[in-house]
Amino acid sequence: MANMEIQLENMPMADKKLADKPIALPDHPIVSSLKDFGFDELLAAGIDVIGTGIAAHLIKGSARMAVLPFVGPVLEKGMFLARHAWDAQKIYKTTPEHLRQTRRFYFKEGLKHGAANLTKDVLIHDPIYSLGVLGGLYFFPEVPPVMLSSLSYIIGVASVVGIDYYRGERKFKKFKQDLEGRGFSEDTFWESRFMIRGDNPPTKVLEQIAGEFGLNPRGASLFEDVYVQNTLGNFNGRSGKLRMRSRERREHEKEGDLKWGSDPDRINTLQIVYSRARGNSRTGQEQFNYFPIQKTKMCFFLDKPVSSLDELGDSPAREILEKYSAPDPHYQRVRFTRDLCDSPELAVCADSVRTKKPYYFIELKVFKDMNLMQQAMRYVMLECPVVALQTTHGKGDLFV
Repeated sequence: MANMEIQLENMPMADKKLADKPIALPDHPIVSSLKDFGFDELLAAGIDVIGTGIAAHLIKGSARMAVLPFVGPVLEKGMFLARHAWDAQKIYKTTPEHLRQTRRFYFKEGLKHGAANLTKDVLIHDPIYSLGVLGGLYFFPEVPPVMLSSLSYIIGVASVVGIDYYRGERKFKKFKQDLEGRGFSEDTFWESRFMIRGDNPPTKVLEQIAGEFGLNPRGASLFEDVYVQNTLGNFNGRSGKLRMRSRERREHEKEGDLKWGSDPDRINTLQIVYSRARGNSRTGQEQFNYFPIQKTKMCFFLDKPVSSLDELGDSPAREILEKYSAPDPHYQRVRFTRDLCDSPELAVCADSVRTKKPYYFIELKVFKDMNLMQQAMRYVMLECPVVALQTTHGKGDLFV
């Protein structure tokens, strides 16, 4: 760790984001849902359990079964909006004045999110909770109502979290199907990314890795990416990027019938790329942590390079770009040279971005074989002159 800190300190790196936090992992979607909805329910649970306990003490006889299951769900509702209103106030106060919008804007956004959780509570959690308490009172009358209330709460929260995760996966699947219906193709793979000192030529490092894993050299190709500020949603921790990419065809891609568009010299695409980094589970003792990135790339092939919406004619690509671009979007251009070597199981590329920054990226890609990915990652960290070990940030995040 000391060596890594020295390397980062000595590296004249303009990108403080990468130096301070090279690894950025989203919460597991279940954990994220627990933090959000679960915390709202935890606050409401205090009101719920206390209210149920007081009602149980005050109400006797047959009225208990009619009243107790519904005391908590009625009393708790205000807590769902209160927390998000409080959070909105904190965001308003901590936002710099020159960037701050009206207080009403932040409260509206906060209450909108609180209302979504309240809807889940009413439609899913409350019925499960009420049935749990009602069934407990009927079948186990000797169990204290407070205990029944607590247990029913836990079951209800777990049900909402599970349904949230399932809905997220279903929405992502439908999103991909909609794009495929418009002519997009899907490519799913795992990727890991490393920073390498610029005083070590990319071709030399690539040859070293290729020799170790028996990879075939494919040569270099110039890439030109245009990242578009977007409104893509998040699906269970997957974050999306919208970009237009144009790259030179390699020699073997110019032979025979052209694939991937009609441009004889370049491959041009509109891409929606979803990424989700994770900490890889390990067995036994291991020196390194592994942070592979699962990527789903949806591509629409174009007949010519484009760099803005105006350059697209009437096509599904234009419709998608209009749909998911932010209003008056910011365009960010990144140009880099990619040296590639690969096999059917593993691809390794060295991406040299055209800036004066003294480093480049090594990227490893596999389709399914995570054991091979881990072997390749371990080899890079042990044998290659790595500056920041791994990073989950992409080129579009780091180069402006």
